[in-house]
Amino acid sequence: MNRYDRYPGDYLRDTVALTLAQDGAYTRLLDAYYSSEAPIVDEEKFLLTRCRSKADEKITQWVLDRFFERSEIDGKTVWIHSKCEREIAKARKRIESSRTNGVKGGRPRNDSKPETQRVISGLTQAEPKPNPEQKLPSPSPSPSDQPDRLIDARQPFRISPDWDPGPDVLAGSAVPPWAHPECLARFRAYHRNQGTERTQSNWVQSYVRRAMAEWNGKNRPKRPELDAEQAENAEREKRLAHARQRQAELDARAEREGQEMIP
Repeated sequence: MNRYDRYPGDYLRDTVALTLAQDGAYTRLLDAYYSSEAPIVDEEKFLLTRCRSKADEKITQWVLDRFFERSEIDGKTVWIHSKCEREIAKARKRIESSRTNGVKGGRPRNDSKPETQRVISGLTQAEPKPNPEQKLPSPSPSPSDQPDRLIDARQPFRISPDWDPGPDVLAGSAVPPWAHPECLARFRAYHRNQGTERTQSNWVQSYVRRAMAEWNGKNRPKRPELDAEQAENAEREKRLAHARQRQAELDARAEREGQEMIP
């Protein structure tokens, strides 16, 4: 594919919490995916994002784990992006349709109107309707991963009592997922009283900024108390995370020592 559709509202909604480096890695992976019309091969992931350091590789791997799904195809480990697959399938369908129409001599002509009516309609133009306030028509909704969403991502609206962008928007920030319910409840209560109107992407950005400000300020949410089972699971996850981090450090050290031994 030489081009693909990019919808800023949808992209900002899904990536508003990313750092500049994470956003750059994600964009490079998407460009590589659409250019090759194939999943990201695991062996080529760092080459495609042009990593120059271990920090770059760590960021690339985090983006893959966050937005892509690991799979095995023909004995190779690849990373699949569901939305990329849908867009590529639609593009192939359009290309095949255009190729078929070209073989048949182009798109069929619409002969539903009499010849004279077609000529007249082609020569005349409807007079513009008066618009003293110079209001532009409302844009149509853009495609997204949520086809049943009723809110136009570019149409301002007042926040509803059940509006929730999901805790994933805080991924990559210092705010933990368990703080999301309390931060969101205060955010909704404040703006419902104010009657503020914003677009979907602006609501998400505003919420992330507010949650980060609360986490770094005096209104930091308190972690809810865990029962015995939850505490045990949390401790187990903590030990596993420590073990994974230690293993990664050992692997990196072994790799550095192996490179030093190469003449």
